[in-house]
Amino acid sequence: MSKIKVIAAAIIVVGAFSSIMAASASARMGWFVNGTKLAVGAKIALKSKAVVDEEATLNAPALTLKVKCKALTGAGAAIQEETSEAMGEAASLTFEGCTETAPANCELEETNVPTEAILALPVLILLLRDGRRHPGVIFHPKTGSRFATITLKGAKCGISGAKPINGRVLIAAPQGESEEKAQLIEGLGSTEGNNSLEVAGNKAFLEGGKALLELESGSKWSFRE
Repeated sequence: MSKIKVIAAAIIVVGAFSSIMAASASARMGWFVNGTKLAVGAKIALKSKAVVDEEATLNAPALTLKVKCKALTGAGAAIQEETSEAMGEAASLTFEGCTETAPANCELEETNVPTEAILALPVLILLLRDGRRHPGVIFHPKTGSRFATITLKGAKCGISGAKPINGRVLIAAPQGESEEKAQLIEGLGSTEGNNSLEVAGNKAFLEGGKALLELESGSKWSFRE
């Protein structure tokens, strides 16, 4: 991905989250493995299963919809340096063991929710809540705007049927600049701006959710300027 495209992507995120935080579009982030920066064209596989420390909840307030998921796996997940820009990708992420916690008369048709093909862009974000820069990752569909789809059912479910989840999500990676074997990612909840994702056209965000990502090799890794 070109520098112009990366800056454009960061500007889009700034626009989406400007009321709560700002992203540093000028920061050149790079992947490091065992202290060495990845060369252009290098691609390193991630373990397919993340270690989940805290379950994530998808919250769409206008629909009174909350979906909690217990596990996260990735197919073809990897980090790479593409045309001198740090990127991540996965053929699909799957949120597993998902249950609908609200509304009471609805339930998920499937407990595993796969995403479309995903790209990940590492960035530095300035959280206005503490005025400090933090590493983060923008997850967004590789093509189009469809992130995933959930289907709800129930004889008395007022929002039954397939519900598209569109948009992108900014995830915090608080230890991203430190060389670690397992990198923590966590949802930002409503502080993310509450307008990055939409469920059936209604604003949504991630509440909680903490997962540890590791390289397939078990090496320590980071991303930084």
